[in-house]
Amino acid sequence: MTVEDVVNDVLVDLGKTPDELLIATVFYSLPDDVNRLAKVWGWSDTEVREKVYAVSWGIIN
Repeated sequence: MTVEDVVNDVLVDLGKTPDELLIATVFYSLPDDVNRLAKVWGWSDTEVREKVYAVSWGIIN
């Protein structure tokens, strides 16, 4: 699973229609610790997904 897949799924869960700009905005807003966790555990890891969800929620709300 790629970061784009995870961000897309999270945005859908939040009721948003993902587009390339929104996915890129979320990706570039992720803190470094999320990227480090994803390198160790993978993008589909629960903790990583929760952090992506939190960042995404902050952007769209």
